[in-house]
Amino acid sequence: MISLRLSDQEYRELKDRCAVTGDVSVSEFVRAATLRALASSETVAPPTYLEMQVATLLYRLNKLEQKI
Repeated sequence: MISLRLSDQEYRELKDRCAVTGDVSVSEFVRAATLRALASSETVAPPTYLEMQVATLLYRLNKLEQKI
């Protein structure tokens, strides 16, 4: 888990950007940006949007299974 501080203006701009890119939440947007940044510093291609969505769904499914 990562925590960061943003001003109210920065947070509003980030939420607006999420709406433009189609990300469901700020968390998803930041996660995707982080993965792209990590991948660009390596020789590995960044994950596609679909791969990130599948990974997110698997994570959520695992969390639901833990609650049951």
